Amino acid sequence: MIALAFLMIPAHVIAQSASVSDAGVIMLPNDQPLIDAYTIDISSFNFASTDEVLTFFKAANIQDVAMRPLLDNDVLMVYPQIKRQPDWTVQEWNQYLFTRQANNTPHSDHTK
Repeated sequence: MIALAFLMIPAHVIAQSASVSDAGVIMLPNDQPLIDAYTIDISSFNFASTDEVLTFFKAANIQDVAMRPLLDNDVLMVYPQIKRQPDWTVQEWNQYLFTRQANNTPHSDHTK
């Protein structure tokens, strides 16, 4: 295991920071190569439970993207399923995440 910003993750997982809008739209960094693990700081949302996190991000937690909330660290791990869409660029993943969120507003009143 290695520590990354006080977050314990398996040593074989290398994660980059991604961002999220107030509306829950996840954005992968455009200036970095696509990888299979991202972290998002969700501390400003003040989620009380894992279920709240998953409900809020329901639109993005889809077949091609897996998520794992780590509430003790105020982090959401995001795993684009690159093997399902091996030819997609970061921009295509971001468009996909945006479109999914735009079509499926989060079912929660959490805002930053």
